[in-house]
Amino acid sequence: MALEFNDGRVTGSSGVAKAGLTLGIIGTGLAALSNGNGLGGILGGGKTAVELENAQLRAEKYTDGATFDLYQQIVATQNMAAAQNNALQVQLYNFMIESEKKAALNDQAQKLNREYDNTVRDYMMTIINNKIDCCQDKVNMQIAFNKEISELSDASIISYVNSNFLSGILKLPASNISPNVQLA
Repeated sequence: MALEFNDGRVTGSSGVAKAGLTLGIIGTGLAALSNGNGLGGILGGGKTAVELENAQLRAEKYTDGATFDLYQQIVATQNMAAAQNNALQVQLYNFMIESEKKAALNDQAQKLNREYDNTVRDYMMTIINNKIDCCQDKVNMQIAFNKEISELSDASIISYVNSNFLSGILKLPASNISPNVQLA
């Protein structure tokens, strides 16, 4: 019910007040009729004590039965809620287990990928190093061969010069120098 404060007075909804007054009047009338025979209850006539006690016992029995039914409904609802809660907990537990398994598999896959990458890199470096070593060996052999050729050529030139020239004197015949020249 909404209360309003106007000029120091507390007022509520007039509909709520009218409904409350109506229910109060109806309840009073029904109570008066149930205690007596018709309108006699209002005018002083009434039921006997046994009849009133029977009415009270019937009301208590109805109330007890209604309360027990309500209790059974509450217990059934709680049991159903507990079963649903247990089912959700099992689903959550299974989801967490699956998530942990997936995380472990993901970690293992990443580890295997790193190992694979390292293995491939090492293999490629071995191949490259072998090719470099092979090429280096070939280059070293070519350098050694060129050095030997150069040394042999130098020795041959030195031997030729030493055998044909004396310090400043030419020992070659003129025909060796220029075969077409005629001496006069």
